[in-house]
Formats: sequence, C-alpha cells, structure tokens
Amino acid sequence: MAPFWLQRLDAARSPRQRVLLWLGFTVLLYPGALLGMDFKIYHQPQISLRMVIGEGAIQEGDARKFQAIARLADRDKEGLVILVLNSPGGNVEAAFRVVDAMDKVRVYTAVPDNARCASALFLGGKGPIA
Repeated sequence: MAPFWLQRLDAARSPRQRVLLWLGFTVLLYPGALLGMDFKIYHQPQISLRMVIGEGAIQEGDARKFQAIARLADRDKEGLVILVLNSPGGNVEAAFRVVDAMDKVRVYTAVPDNARCASALFLGGKGPIA
C-alpha cells in the first residue's frame, strides 16, 4: 500500500491540484525550505567575539531577520560586525535589501573555504571575502 501523501497525489485530477499538493507536502516535510536565510550568533572564543552566521537561500524578510540578530553580535576593533556567509543565492530584490541592512549595521563579510556565496550579498560589507 502506498503512503498517504502518494495516494493523495495520485488522486489529484488536474496538474494544478498535483502542484499544490506537492508544494503542501514539501512544506510539511521540509519546513525550512521556504523560510529564507537562517541567521544565528556564533561565539568565537579565540577572538572573544559573537559574530553572525548567515546560511541558506535569500527570501523576503531576511533583511529584518539580519538586523534583529546583528543587534546581539559584538563589534570588532574597527566597530564592524563579522558576518560569515554561506548562501546559494535566492531572491535578488531581497538580497539587495539585506545588503542595505548590512551597510546600516556596518559588517565585515567572510566566506569560509568550505562555503559559498552565490548571491548579491558579496556586494555588502566592509571586508574582503575570505
């Protein structure tokens, strides 16, 4: 017997119903898929700073999320918040809003060797991309 969600998908009559059901099940199974970037504070003990880590695809509302979490971060000796990025890209307009927020907060951006920044976010920040 097929799982419930597969039975519902097979029962959908129109392509529109199939797409809506698929999207609904995707959100239920992977709730983070549509939530945008995840910003969190990371305490770096070697330099005794709380920095911001931003990971994930960029969506509407991420600029507000970044500004809220950046308030909890420490500033380095130059007065900048360190922002470590790992993003596959996303909504371009939302990315430019995040860049504006980054300029207001004054950040130093870094992209670790094992990460990527395939977005407009590399345009923001005062520091070079590492």
